[in-house]
Amino acid sequence: MGDASCIRPPERNDPVARRVLASWRRLTGGGRDRETDRRTLVACSGGADSSALLLALSSRPQEVVVAHVVHDMRSSEEALGDRDSVREFSMALGLGFVQREIRVSRLEGNLEGNARMCRYRALADLAREQKCRFVATGHHADDQLETILMRLLRGAGSDGLRGIWPRRNLGRAGPHLIRPMLGVTRVEARDLCDRCGLVWREDATNLDVSRVRARLRRFVLPELLAIDPRAGAHAAASAELIRRAGAVVRARAREMIDRANRKQDKLIWKRSDLRGESPVVLAETIRRGLLDLDDGRGLDRLGHETLDQMARAIGEQSGETTRFGWGEASLAIDGKRVVLSVGDEGTDG
Repeated sequence: MGDASCIRPPERNDPVARRVLASWRRLTGGGRDRETDRRTLVACSGGADSSALLLALSSRPQEVVVAHVVHDMRSSEEALGDRDSVREFSMALGLGFVQREIRVSRLEGNLEGNARMCRYRALADLAREQKCRFVATGHHADDQLETILMRLLRGAGSDGLRGIWPRRNLGRAGPHLIRPMLGVTRVEARDLCDRCGLVWREDATNLDVSRVRARLRRFVLPELLAIDPRAGAHAAASAELIRRAGAVVRARAREMIDRANRKQDKLIWKRSDLRGESPVVLAETIRRGLLDLDDGRGLDRLGHETLDQMARAIGEQSGETTRFGWGEASLAIDGKRVVLSVGDEGTDG
């Protein structure tokens, strides 16, 4: 990060810092909560994005604690160099600093997925120790665009195209994970760092184009941003619209589930109650029903194409019995009833 003594907070009227600060206030309760109720652990890796977030929130020293997670995915020299830079940066801004070390390189499974899970777990633990209700990360509009593009490549449905959530829980008991920078582009984040005299750290793993996100960032996003520099911001706005539409669908699906006759591991509907519903509502009802019955076991084997087939089958006028099975779950449709069950009746198929 260079000489920490050269780092200065953003000007009071800095447009990017003001947008981030306003987003942070909105995500931590809007005008309802006291400032002391907004106490936030800010995850800072030392890169430009999370450093810009910390700069933007540095005007609230009583409500902000800086956190850095040291992991073993890179050399010890690089990892500890990032930690020391973030600590010096925090001290220069008069902010508290905490850290946690995690070991992920020897865990079985996907390395990046394991690292993300362990990192969020460590941040949640630190937040509880520091009595922070919120954990803030530096995900921005261009990250949102990358995420949506990755999910388009996988053929995601509306759930996937909602992109990165601005706010969600880290575990049932909290804290809340918030992303106040989703309305800010990568260029704007770096420009804020430049204005404040901060030289950020670069993570060499971000340049590994064998990873899909890094490949998109290096080869695809520059072309999209050349067409429209606000493409990331537009993607963030579109994701928000999809989230709002999804909330309406989920609320209606919840009504359908509440209308079902529940018998242990089954949800049973009159087919006539479901037949007039939109296919998107019916598909979401099946998904939410599985979550209710068995914490969603089997959902990973149930793609949106199969859900669409189920929804269409429910809406058809045919009185013949149709059955779908996957894992230990099944959906049976006859002339009068629709039965979603989890247990021995399910079969692969």
